[in-house]
Amino acid sequence: MRRGEIFIGRIVLILVVWILCIYRFYSDFDHQYLLESFVHAGFLILASIVSLICIYKDINRYKLNKSKTAFISTIVTIVAVFSLIWMLDRLKDQDRTPVIIHAFRSGLEPEMFSIDFRGNGTYKCGKGLFLGNHHYMRGRYTIKDSILILDRSNLYNQIISNRLLLKTIPQADSLKRKQGFLGKLLGLPKPDTTAKTYLFQLDHQSDTIPSALVLKVKWIK
Repeated sequence: MRRGEIFIGRIVLILVVWILCIYRFYSDFDHQYLLESFVHAGFLILASIVSLICIYKDINRYKLNKSKTAFISTIVTIVAVFSLIWMLDRLKDQDRTPVIIHAFRSGLEPEMFSIDFRGNGTYKCGKGLFLGNHHYMRGRYTIKDSILILDRSNLYNQIISNRLLLKTIPQADSLKRKQGFLGKLLGLPKPDTTAKTYLFQLDHQSDTIPSALVLKVKWIK
């Protein structure tokens, strides 16, 4: 194999390991698993070792023929490191953007599921056990009238459509009369009769999917 091919192979190898490292950090950002910390460290160490070996080889190559291209490995590594830092900073900045809609699965269930829609057109979907580990997925959305359009159609097998409908439902009159005379006598709190907003999943015909999960919505001011 010629020296030029070996040199190009080292550059490709550096790109591959750093792309895998950056992707792993991106896909696992905010995942609260102790194991993930070791996995991240492993990817970072592997990418660093590969880069250092390639840089060492290129320095020796430069000493032999004084070729300016010998420092490409160093440049690629620096760009990769700054790309990783920039990506993590962007994700942290995204999390600092105010949430305008918080949608969540109501009811007493062991597994929590929610989606935060932010004013910058991004969302953060989370699931996890109560007081346990949590996972997060991120993406972008657009809103048209009362329909939220996501950039994907599968979020943890809970959201199976990429089109979600915001719909406010008023409480029935029977609920408003639910307290009755006995409730007033005992001083029981009045039932919550304010209208509730929910997030329904839509099919291709813009009809709600009966079997799909419905999320309760909390508007954030």
